[in-house]
Amino acid sequence: MKTFDLLMDVSDRMKQALDFHREQYDLMNFLSLSGYSAWHEFHLSEESSSKNKLKAFISTHTDYIVSDEPTKDVGLIKSLIGKKPRSEIGNRVEIIKSAWEAYRKWEYDSCKMYSEIAKQLSDIGDMPAYLYVNRIVDDVHGELTEIKNYIVTLENHSYDMPQIQSEQDTIAEKYIYRLRKLYKQYPKFHHFNSL
Repeated sequence: MKTFDLLMDVSDRMKQALDFHREQYDLMNFLSLSGYSAWHEFHLSEESSSKNKLKAFISTHTDYIVSDEPTKDVGLIKSLIGKKPRSEIGNRVEIIKSAWEAYRKWEYDSCKMYSEIAKQLSDIGDMPAYLYVNRIVDDVHGELTEIKNYIVTLENHSYDMPQIQSEQDTIAEKYIYRLRKLYKQYPKFHHFNSL
């Protein structure tokens, strides 16, 4: 495969990741879990920034423009809740477990895919593209480690809902801080752009 095609595979997966985090954000908001929704809001913003940087890299590195198609439904909410109102949701613990497992699997599959693409880029001798994708692999691996560690924490207290709810403010604070830090990395061009 050509460099452009390999990088477009990464770009397409990142576009799907935006959809995945958007659905997770909506699901956690629906379940009134503000910390988890902040977690996904941060990763949605971070992924969007990374995706835009990747698109710029692809255009600069390959001389092709990258244009995204409209986003699609990931299907997470449909599979876990359907169109039920909050009052008809039964066991929230099972929904939360399934959502975290879907998140772990998504990041694992992404890390594996990006690693394979990085290897292919190395094999064809495109070291700048290999190094770029390898940084993405490192980032996804870090997120996957964070997810796995948090799932262990959830399992240690058997997904206890009072415990989960009591952690939401702390988790929200952490990810709102990280979100502000993410946006502070951009220069201030106008007085409205201040955090």
